[in-house]
Amino acid sequence: MAGRTFYRSFSQAAMRDPIVSGAELTVSERPDPRWGSQLWIAERNQIYFSTQLSPRISEADRYADEAVRVVQEAILRRRIAQSLQPSLDLSDEEL
Repeated sequence: MAGRTFYRSFSQAAMRDPIVSGAELTVSERPDPRWGSQLWIAERNQIYFSTQLSPRISEADRYADEAVRVVQEAILRRRIAQSLQPSLDLSDEEL
């Protein structure tokens, strides 16, 4: 139940963010009988956010807001790094 609440809150907040809404993200959950749920958000094979979520539903909204902020920063860092890498198609004179 907490994982579903987290996903719902995360997806609503992510759709309002222009950077995160354009990304192809995967939200995964692994139930943990002792601690609640393990959650992580990834794009392709790069994990941007992971957390251990207790069964208390009230914490899911707070974690979802934090996840949107962390994922947004990670996407921006990735885009900046990609734009600063030299293109293999261009020679030194063309840059």
